[in-house]
Amino acid sequence: MIGGGPVIDNAGNFYVITHEGVHKIGPQGQRVWFHQAPVHMNNQVTLVGDTALGTRDGDGTAFALDVNTGATIWETKLAKDAGGDSGYPSAHNGVFVVGAEAGHHPSQDGGNNKVFGLDAATGKKLWQFAVEAPVWNFAPLFPNDNSTVFQDFVGNVYKLNLQTGQLLWKTMAVNDQKSFSDGGAMLGSDFVYTCSNVGSSGGSEGTSGALRAYGLMDGTMAWEQILPQPCNSYPAVGKLGSSNELSVVVTPGAFIGSPSIHGSVMAFDAKTGHLQWQYQCPVWHGIMAKSDLTGVPCIPAHWSAPFITSDGDVLAVRIDGLLYKVRDTLQGQREQSEHAAPSDINFATTPGVQAETYDLDRSSLHGAIAFAPKTMAVATCDSLFVWRY
Repeated sequence: MIGGGPVIDNAGNFYVITHEGVHKIGPQGQRVWFHQAPVHMNNQVTLVGDTALGTRDGDGTAFALDVNTGATIWETKLAKDAGGDSGYPSAHNGVFVVGAEAGHHPSQDGGNNKVFGLDAATGKKLWQFAVEAPVWNFAPLFPNDNSTVFQDFVGNVYKLNLQTGQLLWKTMAVNDQKSFSDGGAMLGSDFVYTCSNVGSSGGSEGTSGALRAYGLMDGTMAWEQILPQPCNSYPAVGKLGSSNELSVVVTPGAFIGSPSIHGSVMAFDAKTGHLQWQYQCPVWHGIMAKSDLTGVPCIPAHWSAPFITSDGDVLAVRIDGLLYKVRDTLQGQREQSEHAAPSDINFATTPGVQAETYDLDRSSLHGAIAFAPKTMAVATCDSLFVWRY
């Protein structure tokens, strides 16, 4: 089973994580090296110079590998264990930010109770920070103001000093402390956008999600949209179609486990939260995802994280095993939508919004899609697909 998705270096090599270790795959699909992990791992690596940085959930250890040989450069024990979710630790300005210490919470076991900052060159622990609820599929963000921003699994959002771990601000999702989501956060120009669930919702069919925008300076909520379906992935921020203005795209959809499961793609104005368009997918019938039926069982969320391409299309992989490309063909040619998102879980697709699909025959985890010059890569739960163009 592949954890997360592919990471691509400047020579066109792919770094892919399975439970057994780290695989480096060459530009033509050949194995370059394989680093065997001593215990289970499920977290995507990040590249810093000539090193690949990662963590093992099996023993709560962070590590650095030489990208040329796969040899270990350093290891740092952070906790006795880490959550078995699929994390996306990352580094900025010489600091590697990662979660560890497996979480226990009334909503869900797993994730991590603590976030750590390490010296990316040596592995030395610089700081640690205890979160209100566990971080899940941890993906730290870096606004480039010497800080890191992230979300926990109930939707609380934090901003820390990157070098010291000092809390700069914390904004609680006050009414959602009993909720759970696979979702995470994404940066815009002035805001951080979070995708989470509301009340005591665990992301199942028939419940609601929330997309919220918080000011990066002080964490004040600028707007929110309560979504007609759960929010169990990450927002994407970018320019859609020919627009010069930023939009926020989310992919609402319930976790597997119900006989009929709804999923959708929704676009909002990044500044105001105004609904721009929406696409309703065909209902997925079956209590399992496509990968769990045809490949290795990885129990994915409804969607991979969405990706906005340079020409303004939205890409995401769904539990039905299809890679969707969604676009608005009537951008700027229709009257403005109502401000509020629809309350009906089975809402209608906005006229002019169209989707194409490619059958991967597998589902994906969140970090499925990656681009490099003239290259697109998509990881499903057990396969890596690469296109050249």
